[in-house]
Amino acid sequence: MRKCICFCLLILFLIGSLSLSGCMTPKEESLDFQVLPIEQVNYNNYMGMSRLDYKGNKIAWANHSLTVVDDTGEHDHFSGISEPFQLLNDRIVFLKGNELFWYSPEHDKKHCISWDVSQFIATEEGVFYTTQGELYRYSWTQASSEQLQQNIELFYLHHDRLYAIDADMHLMVLDDQDRWEYLCTITTPLEIPMQFMPQGDFLITKYCNELVYTNIYTGATESIAFTQDSYANNKINYICDDQHLYVSFQATKTNGSLVRDIDHADNGVWYIDAQRNTPQKLCEEVFQELYLFEGNQLFGVIGNQIYQIDTVTGEVQEITR
Repeated sequence: MRKCICFCLLILFLIGSLSLSGCMTPKEESLDFQVLPIEQVNYNNYMGMSRLDYKGNKIAWANHSLTVVDDTGEHDHFSGISEPFQLLNDRIVFLKGNELFWYSPEHDKKHCISWDVSQFIATEEGVFYTTQGELYRYSWTQASSEQLQQNIELFYLHHDRLYAIDADMHLMVLDDQDRWEYLCTITTPLEIPMQFMPQGDFLITKYCNELVYTNIYTGATESIAFTQDSYANNKINYICDDQHLYVSFQATKTNGSLVRDIDHADNGVWYIDAQRNTPQKLCEEVFQELYLFEGNQLFGVIGNQIYQIDTVTGEVQEITR
């Protein structure tokens, strides 16, 4: 009887250890997509849900758990990792609840960086994150965090420089000596939750049916409207880099507290170049999220399915099965 109890306790311990470490287990899934090496990092992909990442020779997506596929077609399944997440060369960074973790598949090791985290962006040097309005930088080599600024609403990385917006809507940038330089005050009306994406010397945000461009040095703004209809709850999701901007637009109609999607000629994915010429419609499909890698690798998410969108032809192909 005593041996049986000890054996059961051992089994429970091993199961618990796997759960805590990230639990890498094989899973039969297929990916109808050729994974090609990705060299450039577009940090704008990490300003939203971060359910998809494509870095180096690996692509990964989260659907209650994480699946990673490399350029040989082999895949790994991580049942203890959820979105939002980021792939790095030797580890995965992710939020579980409001706790920020990193996980090393090679060593099957997981470590909690911080808790009550509202936003994070990971690099090969460390992780920037906010907790209770305080902005921190966690160093991989030192395995510790240092506070960079207080009263921060949102931050982003652009050309490897850290920008932050405080509660007074002051935009600032961190210089090479870790000193903050004030750039401008954001005056654009904002929706909640706030979302900004950098493109060149501009920050792009959405307000009602428009995308608003704010010059980060002067604060001057200009707008691009996607429809002439004045419905207040139209759904606009977008992703950009310095040369390209893609927007998924879904028209809605509001009746009291009920908001429903409606058919509309403007529904679909649109492309806008960096010169903000007339938007060009790319496809009719509407996506909940968009991701852009190296300018021409565009992906959309509908529910739990991932689609690739050809940036030339507009052809849409589901890549997860």
